[in-house]
Amino acid sequence: MDFHQAVTHIFKFEGGLVDHPKDPGGITNYGISLRAYPHLGADGIRHIQKQDAAKIYKKDYWDALHCDDLPSELRLMAFDCAVNQGVGYATKALQTSLSVRADGAIGPKTLAAAASVDPERAVHRFAMNRFLRYLRNRNWRVFGEGWMNRLLSVTMLTYK
Repeated sequence: MDFHQAVTHIFKFEGGLVDHPKDPGGITNYGISLRAYPHLGADGIRHIQKQDAAKIYKKDYWDALHCDDLPSELRLMAFDCAVNQGVGYATKALQTSLSVRADGAIGPKTLAAAASVDPERAVHRFAMNRFLRYLRNRNWRVFGEGWMNRLLSVTMLTYK
């Protein structure tokens, strides 16, 4: 899976303007939140275009997780996790799924483990870690069903 395919899938879940009172990200458009990008301001978030959101996703999420250097099967799971649960958590969840020290920095050891891992096992471990984190989220009752639909979609698309 390449970036274009992955971001196309992300936009199925991160489309349009949302300002849900229970969302700690605040006003969000195409998944770009005021909390994560306060320098854009509320008006900047409201008026962000899809192609601008894709550029942010490429630089701040896909590239931050070295997705081009991961096995194809792990790319969407890592990228989606970063977008939905944060880059910091996604990095550590990836490392945990690869059975390497979860230090939050993707370097040679993480990439070597990714190159030699059974991708199916790593994806399943990654998905389980994400699921357990969702369950502990205080907003589970509000957003849980959507999170599960998203996680199942990503997991199933990995093996399509």
